[in-house]
Amino acid sequence: SSGISAEYGEDEDVLRHGIKPFLKLKHPHTDYHADINKYSEQYLLLDTTSVHFWTKTGQYIKSCKINTFFTNFISIPLNECLIAWSENADCLKILSPDFKFLGSVECPSSVKSVIYNDSTDELLTGGLGNFTVWSFRKLIELNLVR
Repeated sequence: SSGISAEYGEDEDVLRHGIKPFLKLKHPHTDYHADINKYSEQYLLLDTTSVHFWTKTGQYIKSCKINTFFTNFISIPLNECLIAWSENADCLKILSPDFKFLGSVECPSSVKSVIYNDSTDELLTGGLGNFTVWSFRKLIELNLVR
């Protein structure tokens, strides 16, 4: 057995306010972060060397090696990229939807939290003594600069 499995939650796991585990994905890696890939509607599990892809029905799809270290990421569908970071690091990494490194940007302080506002197309980062609002240059602007 590869150590990869999926099981659906049982009713005895229901918390008082109605939340319960729906799907438990198990594999032999230590996860740093879990997210939903907003491009493909797949579950993503991140460990130190790879991103693991799962369908929403619990079927393991594949693992993809990452070429840069990070412990967290967030999908930015409007800009067709991912923003990745490691807690206490002072930079954000820009990745393609298939997790290829595209570039990085320095932050004013170490990153503790990141959230994306899709209605304003802004990224918000919080760190020690710092809160930064980031905006995205549109692809047409980037093409004009090249």
